[in-house]
Amino acid sequence: MSGWTRYLPSIRVLVVGGLSLVIALCVAFAIGYAATDIPEPNLEATGQTSTIYYSDGKTPIGQYKVEDRKSVEIDEISEPMQKAAIAAEDTSFYENRGISIKGLSRAVVGVATNQYAGGGSTITQQYVKNFYLTNEHSLDRKIKEMFISLKIDQQQSKDEILANYLNTIYLGRRSYGVEVAAQNYFDKPASELNVSESALLAAMIQRPGAADPSDNPEAYEDRFNYVVKNMVDEGFITEEQAAKVEMPEVKKQNKESSLSGQKGYMWDFVRREALRKLDIDEAQLDRGGYNIVTTFDKDRMKAAEKAIKTLPPNQPEGMQAGLVSINPDDGGIEAFYGGKNYLDQAFNASTQSHVQAGSTFKPFALVAGLENGVRLTDSYPGSSPTTLNNDGTPWTVNNFGGSSYGPVSLLKATQSSINTAYAALNVQVGPDKTVDVAERAGLSANCTDKEMKSGDTGGCSIGLTPNPSNVLGTPSVKPIDMASAYATFAANGVHHETHSIKKITKGAEDEEVYKAETKGKRVFDKAVGAETSYALQQVVNGGSGSYAQNLGRPAAGKTGT
Repeated sequence: MSGWTRYLPSIRVLVVGGLSLVIALCVAFAIGYAATDIPEPNLEATGQTSTIYYSDGKTPIGQYKVEDRKSVEIDEISEPMQKAAIAAEDTSFYENRGISIKGLSRAVVGVATNQYAGGGSTITQQYVKNFYLTNEHSLDRKIKEMFISLKIDQQQSKDEILANYLNTIYLGRRSYGVEVAAQNYFDKPASELNVSESALLAAMIQRPGAADPSDNPEAYEDRFNYVVKNMVDEGFITEEQAAKVEMPEVKKQNKESSLSGQKGYMWDFVRREALRKLDIDEAQLDRGGYNIVTTFDKDRMKAAEKAIKTLPPNQPEGMQAGLVSINPDDGGIEAFYGGKNYLDQAFNASTQSHVQAGSTFKPFALVAGLENGVRLTDSYPGSSPTTLNNDGTPWTVNNFGGSSYGPVSLLKATQSSINTAYAALNVQVGPDKTVDVAERAGLSANCTDKEMKSGDTGGCSIGLTPNPSNVLGTPSVKPIDMASAYATFAANGVHHETHSIKKITKGAEDEEVYKAETKGKRVFDKAVGAETSYALQQVVNGGSGSYAQNLGRPAAGKTGT
């Protein structure tokens, strides 16, 4: 052989070897593609912030979250925001098959040489990394990312991929996804983002923690201009439109805790109820994307706080004030006062503390008496002191301030809160019946020995026993329970379960998963309820609660001493 022909064997070897390598790579690719399944999404990527609202269903109170994230559909993301993301991260998004060969090659070389070079990934690849994988810089992760991206591009539409991507990107201020970012930076939903706002958010995708744009917008200026230029180049906006685009005004970051003041007490109370009603754990609530509409009326919550501030100053140290307002028609808590500031003291004075009931306990004995044949006109001893026969044991009772009235009707005894008359009534009817009425009306049952020893007394009353002195208010009860009981009086003997949640929906589609049961249960007769209400109206009309006449409307109630 002579000339070039002598190289034929070597050329054949090279050609065969090259073809074999190509075939081997193709086989390896096919095997890798077939062997790579789309994994379950990351828990972190799918977790959605749960939000609680006032009773209007629109005004937020607070959130339960691990991360601040809320997913929305593609039609809830403005067109400028969609186009700005594409201009910033992947101008070939609508044409590519989910991967960038150029970017992938650079990443593989970088990983192999231990010199990572970021960028170059398609939107699909970034979505796959955020949603299914991790931020690990390894060849194995990059290969998985490639195969999964190819499969995702086959299984999901471009709109689905873009929406999922925009719902998972991090944009600073603990904001995951454009919906939360739009609210945190511009106080508007993602559907209302304009070109300038969209370009800024898109400019932040690569370096969301570089700076806060409200303090240092210059940190994103170059990238912002790059995004706007690409939007022009891709035909998303005209040059005339681009000339009008300026760095948008960003609202200052609110660093005040969302749990300060009364909001923390609402947040905590609703959280406990939601966990109980949904039968889920805290992690599920924090990541579940629930929308919780409460019974709290914003104006009435403010009024409750204002009312507490009108109390006389210079109260004894450690004195706490509580207030609860319940709708008697459905049991919904419309307002309460938990304390001055949840961040200083998380203990809720209205829902967790136990306070001796005092004379507010007397109406339970009134109902017990009416149920057992007593009439409002019946006479009882009003002199102070009065000694009663308590199962053979003398029991001496005094009126407040030593006031003495002589024989009085039960109606007068209620109006003037006469201890001696009510003590006699309780001995006559039986203190066990008074306890029964109190529990039917809404008070929690007496704590067990186990609950007392463990200190777990949040769901029970203390000292609610069939003792004759219970009528004078010796049991210690929670203010919320007493408010519930008086709501039963206001509802003419119909008790409704006390609750703070109207309904709970889940996800962007607002699937209803819980709705409060507002149907009440009659716990004492209508006639008894009517007589009880009439007697309690006299307390306001001319008795110990006459100051309530300032309300300017009919009212019934009972003072407590």
